[in-house]
Amino acid sequence: MLLSLLENAEWRREGNALIAKAAASSTMIEMSFTADVRRIASAAASGLAGRPIKMLVEPDGAPQAMPAARRSSSNGSASSGSARSRAEQDPIVQRMREKFGAEIRTVIDYREKG
Repeated sequence: MLLSLLENAEWRREGNALIAKAAASSTMIEMSFTADVRRIASAAASGLAGRPIKMLVEPDGAPQAMPAARRSSSNGSASSGSARSRAEQDPIVQRMREKFGAEIRTVIDYREKG
């Protein structure tokens, strides 16, 4: 889930911060972009930049169009697994199951709606 949020985010750099404005609520971002993930992402960005970079994710960005090459490769992997199995693998769903004992009842696959 976090990967798709970041893939479609609006990106900008401000000083020593790399900011992704994602089309998601602050709660969704908070659950996906945990302190550990933030630390790892900041370390990776810092390593690439050769200087300290802080990685931030902000809510409510307009989703960017996915390049055609990425779209075709992601469609192949999306169809290889069922919508239910993709939902079960989603970190937010896993967290809800662990934290609240939630269960998956209905899955609506919006990826396959043209």
